Amino acid sequence: MAKITGIVDIGSNSVRLLIIAKTSSFGFHILAEQKIYFRLSEDLNIKQYCISEAKVKQLKAILANFMSTLRFYRCRKVLTIATAALRDAANKNNIIKVIKKELGLNIKII
Repeated sequence: MAKITGIVDIGSNSVRLLIIAKTSSFGFHILAEQKIYFRLSEDLNIKQYCISEAKVKQLKAILANFMSTLRFYRCRKVLTIATAALRDAANKNNIIKVIKKELGLNIKII
């Protein structure tokens, strides 16, 4: 059975999912792709630079949908990364903690 890996990218303008199956030492086959246009920092509190609760709730719903797809493909490994919108948010640690607790995703900020 091929090793199946899921990659979740939480960006400033979209959230993406890529599921791949390893075919050889350096090869892979794309099994599924999803992209949701979602402006994470759209209604950012400028004074505190915090992502709103409404946006966090929407993000959790998107990620829960992705989790269903990851389970369907029986991913052995899931890599979840986030970029500037989450990296720069003052409440990033709380968001990461909530997503870990509720969905089991470990977000790595790059």
